[in-house]
Amino acid sequence: MRGRNPTEDRAPDFIGSVVAGAHCDAFPARLSNVYSMLGTRSPPLASYLAQCAQRELRGLAVPCSRAPSSRHWRRCHRSVAPAFHCAFSARHRRGSRVGSPSRGKFRMSHQRDAHHMLKQLFESCCESIEVEYSERGHTLGWRFLTGSAMSFVRSPKFMLLTLNPAGKRDYPEHPRKAAPSGSAYVDESWHGLPRGEAPLQRQIRLMFEEIASQTGRPSGDALLREALSAQFIPFRAPSLSALPERERAQEFSRDLWRRVFSVVRPEVLLTIDQTTFGAVSSIFEEITGKRPAVKALSVGWGSCVARVQHFSGGPSICAFPHLSRFRIFGRSASRDPIQRILDELLQPKR
Repeated sequence: MRGRNPTEDRAPDFIGSVVAGAHCDAFPARLSNVYSMLGTRSPPLASYLAQCAQRELRGLAVPCSRAPSSRHWRRCHRSVAPAFHCAFSARHRRGSRVGSPSRGKFRMSHQRDAHHMLKQLFESCCESIEVEYSERGHTLGWRFLTGSAMSFVRSPKFMLLTLNPAGKRDYPEHPRKAAPSGSAYVDESWHGLPRGEAPLQRQIRLMFEEIASQTGRPSGDALLREALSAQFIPFRAPSLSALPERERAQEFSRDLWRRVFSVVRPEVLLTIDQTTFGAVSSIFEEITGKRPAVKALSVGWGSCVARVQHFSGGPSICAFPHLSRFRIFGRSASRDPIQRILDELLQPKR
């Protein structure tokens, strides 16, 4: 049976692979022959890929909703895919002839190249954060991932994205790029308390315990260590209002995550503030070209609600009230409302 072109159904993901590679210095030269081949078979596709790479390099959104139709991908796939693969392959020797590898070998090589691409994207993001941090007067440190770098994969099942690292000083004992132990919420000591026992850590762990119970996972802590966990704004500040050049920091962070989400597509994305929820929702509206309805559900605490939004071709997103103030997990009055929220969030997409 002929290998099905993965881009027929997942063109945005394929475009994400292309534009993520655009940050490699050798990218334009490596892909010049691919663009030439595309141009003879599908000028719209060649033009679109070039436009995506250029926009990504300028930090702009990638217009996946305007991708050429699947017939253009099918027309080019058989002859162009091997060349495209070799453009990203560090093992491709200069002067070697581009062949047509078997599907099994191509799939294995593609997986290795995808891993390398994600690693490059991760390091590129950290470098961008460090440059912005140095140039904009931030002094209290920064954090990107609050989980392991191993969780930075193309399709994480769960993702937790919180607003920004809080605090009035830098914490050099907390790694900036990622948490090598697995999860900052489980394995770090905050405010002199035992590991994982600070109030926000406890709430996050209880939230994942509820999700683990509902999805048949062995434990919430194990699920939290497995999840992709990060800060939306990587720069530390006591509060959002105290952040130096706040508007610039928010703009930088939106561009950063737009870049990440052009490649990384979580199935379920959890937030605990409306700023992050609004920004992430806007990014996925740009990526998918859709604006699904937002459903508000009570959390069992006065008029406070959680907001749930389902993107076709993107994640299901849930914004809980900030768990530092509203400690709803483990609270008896919120038990049934939380169950209804998770039922809505985790339901299979239609």
